[in-house]
Amino acid sequence: MDSQTAQSKLEEAVLNRRVAKRTEACIPTVVVDKNTMSYSTITDFSDTGLRLNIPYPLAPDDEVELLIKPKNDPLAKPVHVKLTVKHCREENPQNFSIGGQLKYCFDGLKMLLQTYSQKQPGSSLKDRLGFILA
Repeated sequence: MDSQTAQSKLEEAVLNRRVAKRTEACIPTVVVDKNTMSYSTITDFSDTGLRLNIPYPLAPDDEVELLIKPKNDPLAKPVHVKLTVKHCREENPQNFSIGGQLKYCFDGLKMLLQTYSQKQPGSSLKDRLGFILA
């Protein structure tokens, strides 16, 4: 095995490290940190953490709050989740992948995220984002 292949396997192992199994998702959310508030998308989650894309970088150990509200239940109150940033990777100049550890995990959060991540017929991401702050 050449050194480039070994390096690629090492990078893949580092990126895929998780204590718990990941579940792919596309959940619109709002990220609130100490300086700003912006739209985001949760791209995967597990029992202990999640990954999301945001338009600006965050530093490791930053604490943020996520506001999640599903389109499939417009009467539902937004769910507030606190997250500690563990890593930040630039995907492109306007998109950063943030991996974070949940500060607390209430019973049923994973089931709630699974429900919220289910796509509704004819619902675009833009349509779903409109319901978060409604």
